Amino acid sequence: MYSKAKGLNWTEYGQAFITDWVGFDPDRANGFHSYSRDGNGNVLPNGAAATGGCVATEPGAAAAIFAFAEMGMRVEVHW
Repeated sequence: MYSKAKGLNWTEYGQAFITDWVGFDPDRANGFHSYSRDGNGNVLPNGAAATGGCVATEPGAAAAIFAFAEMGMRVEVHW
């Protein structure tokens, strides 16, 4: 894990906002985060749509992952 950002953050890839960013792949800018949100923080109707490599989760799960994650910890994603 290489980065964390709790609040509302813009993602160029998704052209939306996300919260609870936990970056795990700096070369591809992938990480865990909430479903896509609008500028007020509301989950968008298509907020659970596929990502380009990130793991988007419902808001409660995203907050739990953020609370658990520590800088430098190892992350393995299996699908």
